[in-house]
Amino acid sequence: MKKKDKQAIVMILVSALIVVGLGLVADRLDSSGKLDEKTLCPIDKPVGFQKIIVIDKSDEWEKGNTKKINEWLLSSHQSMSAQERLTILAIIGDGRDGTTEKKVLFDKCNPGSEKECNKLYQNCRRIKKEYDNSFEEPLKEIEEMLSKPTQASYSPLFETVVKVIDNVKSKQVEISMVSDFMENGYKFDFYKNVPFGEDIAKEYPLKADANISFYMRVIERRRHPKVLINAVVTAWKDYFREQNIKNINSKRFFITD
Repeated sequence: MKKKDKQAIVMILVSALIVVGLGLVADRLDSSGKLDEKTLCPIDKPVGFQKIIVIDKSDEWEKGNTKKINEWLLSSHQSMSAQERLTILAIIGDGRDGTTEKKVLFDKCNPGSEKECNKLYQNCRRIKKEYDNSFEEPLKEIEEMLSKPTQASYSPLFETVVKVIDNVKSKQVEISMVSDFMENGYKFDFYKNVPFGEDIAKEYPLKADANISFYMRVIERRRHPKVLINAVVTAWKDYFREQNIKNINSKRFFITD
């Protein structure tokens, strides 16, 4: 091969590398301008990891329970790594008519440290400050909500969980649900009878393709016998196994009336 030919090949390779490099830079700059203003998450790219906390406040809690869950929520917020998404929502009992509503209390992606943030986002300092300060107001709202002695005669827990999971867009999702898990909805009433997991799965199938882990943070109520509590936990675990969700964990979160 002649010297001129070698030089030409080198020039072509160098040009190709420059084009690729410029493309990567352009892609990064392009993605930095496509953030959701409310969530601080990329609009056109899936989030790698999302932690979803579901708080079931369809029944009354004791005052001491509120402090414990607030500390846990604050710890969860602080533990999120760069580019991870934290979502907190509540199932709230309406004391007026006994129904429930689902309310999103917090939903944002962590931009990470200033160094991590600068790699992906424009206006990094503003975004980082917004994220750091954004949890103060929701935490106050959560505390106020949990302290209210409201309860509902109707609590469609499976319906809520299905909607949460079906709307998931992240690749890996960890769901932690704080509840007594006593379903009282359209199809099942655990106060009358606890069905098998396979029967629940037929009524409430899941469609998400994400890698999902489900953590049951069980509220044990003194008025519920231990045999009922155990049967309820087993039914929920069997339901998720029927949906091919293998990573299921349960533990007592607190005891209340």
